[in-house]
Amino acid sequence: MTKKFISWLCFMTVICFILHSCVNDEIISSSDPISKEYHSKSLWKEDEKYIKNIMKIYTEHEKDIKKSSGIPDWYYAMSMGKYDESFMVVPIIENGKVINTLACARFDKKVYFRYENSESNKAFFQNIIYGKYTQYKTDPQNNTNKGTQKGMVCITKSISMWYPDNESNPSGGGYWETNYYTNCYNFLDYSGPGWEDNGGGGFEYGGGGGSGSNDSDNPVLTMPPPPNIPIQNMTQFLSCLNITQPANLKVFAERMGNGHGVGHAFISITQGNNTMTFGFYPKYGAVQSLSGTGIFGDDSGHVYTNAWNAGTITPTQLQQIIAVALEYSTSDYDLGFNNCSDFTLNVLDYIGVSNSAVGIATPNTVANLIGSPANGTAPATHRTCN
Repeated sequence: MTKKFISWLCFMTVICFILHSCVNDEIISSSDPISKEYHSKSLWKEDEKYIKNIMKIYTEHEKDIKKSSGIPDWYYAMSMGKYDESFMVVPIIENGKVINTLACARFDKKVYFRYENSESNKAFFQNIIYGKYTQYKTDPQNNTNKGTQKGMVCITKSISMWYPDNESNPSGGGYWETNYYTNCYNFLDYSGPGWEDNGGGGFEYGGGGGSGSNDSDNPVLTMPPPPNIPIQNMTQFLSCLNITQPANLKVFAERMGNGHGVGHAFISITQGNNTMTFGFYPKYGAVQSLSGTGIFGDDSGHVYTNAWNAGTITPTQLQQIIAVALEYSTSDYDLGFNNCSDFTLNVLDYIGVSNSAVGIATPNTVANLIGSPANGTAPATHRTCN
């Protein structure tokens, strides 16, 4: 009898040890959601490919990104109706409460992290994850839009939840409560000075590499230098063109990297004996800046890696191109959303060539759009009027 009792005690000791180990393992893995296989618990369809890629980058660079206590609850990460691998936000959890939200936006081939510190956005996730609602109604899935300011993206999402007055009687009386997620952002919000204090960023997207890479395939965006030949008066520069007559348009791009530095995108308009070759620049070109006064430059003889002869444009298209050039001539140059490539893409849009690429427009964007790789130098400007 004693031997049986001792054997039983030994058996129970082993079982308790095993159970303790299993519980302990579960606690450890629960504190690190990335260690488990990702399964979305969102009430909407999400861009799971992007979310998984961001999870990987976060895991590899957590010490650089994390600026807050708590852990990301990746199960509730949301792309907010975007499916182009460009945006997502994840709630940060501590002691069963949402204490912050961490957004990650992609611009070109880099992703940038930013803590939102928004009470309404925290409440949005808090109620979805921990709210004791019995019914809910979501907004339409495609609830993202471009902001009114150029380069600004605004995202909104809402959910209405039914909270019963008595939890033991869910079919009785109660009330609806609506929570909203909102975020309007542009490139500068994530990449500008001070992002290091808000959660980190600037990480390569195509494989989780660290920031600072400057290889030929993925060069870092840098403010270009001012033009060699600045155009002080665009109205006068373009005055030789007859806006009632057709003209010929050529589009050029100098790819970034591979010895070409920051690259460039520009156009050339020819009408009769008149040729105007020009592109948009920062007037001063401070390397450490992200924006500044804009100015056009005469790009006679500028090197290109891609050139496309768009052919004849109509008088209406010529007028539109002149108008957008004059508009740009009075605007700031912004590396994120008002640069030489943006100007060139606007011109292309007027002749029916649209850009579908995601992220910041770069000279590589223009080069990819027009194709026609050919190394050379642009035609010289020649004006027959004063």
